[in-house]
Amino acid sequence: MSVKALFLLAAGSVLGVLDAMPLPSLISQADAIVVGAETAPVTAGKTVTFYLTVERVFTGAIGQGSTVNVVWNSDINPDAWAGSPSYRGIWFLRKGAGNEWQCVPAAIRGNVRPFSDLSLPVSNGPLPPQLAYDDNTTPLLDKLVFEVGASQPSDPTLFRHVTSGVSSPAVLKALRYLASSQSTGAASAGLAGLIERGDVAALLQAEKILANLSPGDSNAGVLSSAIFTAFRTPDPEAVASLGRMASGKGSPRLQVAAAAALAAIHSADAVPWLGSLLSDSQQQVQIYGAQGLSFFANGVGIPTAETTKQLTHLNERQPTSYRTAETDRHIGPLTGQPEPFLDFWRGWWQQHPELHAQQ
Repeated sequence: MSVKALFLLAAGSVLGVLDAMPLPSLISQADAIVVGAETAPVTAGKTVTFYLTVERVFTGAIGQGSTVNVVWNSDINPDAWAGSPSYRGIWFLRKGAGNEWQCVPAAIRGNVRPFSDLSLPVSNGPLPPQLAYDDNTTPLLDKLVFEVGASQPSDPTLFRHVTSGVSSPAVLKALRYLASSQSTGAASAGLAGLIERGDVAALLQAEKILANLSPGDSNAGVLSSAIFTAFRTPDPEAVASLGRMASGKGSPRLQVAAAAALAAIHSADAVPWLGSLLSDSQQQVQIYGAQGLSFFANGVGIPTAETTKQLTHLNERQPTSYRTAETDRHIGPLTGQPEPFLDFWRGWWQQHPELHAQQ
């Protein structure tokens, strides 16, 4: 199994295999979006019908204070709904073929689909001042971002899922609100979301938090995963932070995550750190050190979310005096046995002492 697959598996276990739909997708599928409380679910086969008492209406032809019937095809055994408590939240509804209201599930957890994941959480009282908004001028997406961000969901990573792919000012504001939380889980989720968007201050704060978390802490997994998969900002201060985490005495998973980010960035500031990783005790860290050097020497571009999917950044070369036929032949990612790849780049590193000094 690849290192990336292992990180995704770890993230899945940390997140309880939550698969929440991004807010833009939920909005596009809904004919009405309301705050309400669900009561009295009734099952007929795999179909669940319940009442929804509407407290607020964000959009749609439903009256505030009304009670509507909602239908949902659960696709699971109806016994799972026995004794289900009432759930209150933000519900996404669409009109069915028979003009009935149907529920658009906000999230699922693998093959399990509890009522708790049909809606998004919502606060019981007024929003905190940091997330308060003007109902008349604030766009719908931003309203939902603030509402969910302020809700303090039982799974603090939920907010990262529903805002996936969105980096609007509202999302950044809500992530910073979460990052300032006294709850380690909420703070880690907020920082992870900011790290995924390249925020340097969030990375530096995460480095401090990670120093005090045990390797098995789920929050350490959330932060490590965000660094591994998404942080690609070539800021010198950020590079130094990644270098310290990659070569420090933190968890093996954090070291690999930071080394992978350094390899992806492979800036001049990152090169001395990458070279030092060639002698690390973990072979995977060594491989990322060599891979980063291969990217630097061959003038490979820094990957983005789009270029990473097709590895097109490997063909986006800039001129470099270090590129030769041999460096081209030993460019990462590693596809064969690691030792020849590592041996080449260890030798190359020894031949270039001018690159060893930290800037």
